[in-house]
Amino acid sequence: MATDLTIHNLEKVGSDGKHLRLLLRTPRNQIRKAMGWRLGNGNGHNWAQELRVGDRLDIVFELEKNTWNGNDELQITIVDLKKK
Repeated sequence: MATDLTIHNLEKVGSDGKHLRLLLRTPRNQIRKAMGWRLGNGNGHNWAQELRVGDRLDIVFELEKNTWNGNDELQITIVDLKKK
């Protein structure tokens, strides 16, 4: 879990826009990338319409290894979130 994060940037991704890619600023002023699968309107709740740059969040997440074009990186995958 991570608390008191600020949305630095967000965008819908995927061919149907069902997913969200967020850049989150931590209380220590670090930027972290996070993916929200089916948060754009794929699970019945459309966070894409509710969230804005500057909003503060608490998130529950999992760390996963993401491999894309031969590059590996840790990826924050949002399991649940709460807008403050």
